[in-house]
Amino acid sequence: MNKTDLSSATEEQLLLQRLREGDMGSYETLFHRYYPTFFAFAKGMLKDAGAAEDIIQNVFMKIWIHREALDETMSIKNYIYVLSKREVFNYLRAKYNTHVVLTEDMMTLERPSSIDEPTTDYRELREAVQSVINTMPPKRRSVFCLSRFKSLTNQEIADKLGISIRTVEKHIELALRTFKEQLGSFFALFVGWFL
Repeated sequence: MNKTDLSSATEEQLLLQRLREGDMGSYETLFHRYYPTFFAFAKGMLKDAGAAEDIIQNVFMKIWIHREALDETMSIKNYIYVLSKREVFNYLRAKYNTHVVLTEDMMTLERPSSIDEPTTDYRELREAVQSVINTMPPKRRSVFCLSRFKSLTNQEIADKLGISIRTVEKHIELALRTFKEQLGSFFALFVGWFL
């Protein structure tokens, strides 16, 4: 560690020490130093500047609230990174596990023009599919909806949810088996419209 690294590490320890004691100036210094980096990180993950801003502001709010528990010897940058990553994944998990988002996704699906069955069949199918999706475990529901309604690849889903590609494939396989068991006569339509 050279002299510059040593002095910046010492400065950060002093900032953390003062922050622990409730010094607002130290908090503002850390905020202005690290906010742009982690806002860019969250925005890159979410592709949504508003959500990224909310998440990183929430991270810094948590740092202030729990300032007395901070360890002066830790790397504050690494700590903010861990908090930010956790908040981003929690946000994504919540977004894709909510009934509202799933319902909106179902409602915006258009019936393929090449299919000539009556609209009533599609409406009933959509309701039946929604009913099956609602009974799925949260992770399987997320994987299936990201795959079929958001058109994400298995790799993108794995990255988004922090799971392996094999786990993604298994969830899709189990979801399709559930549809086959529960949709009955609607399954042929389901295959034509959703797969």
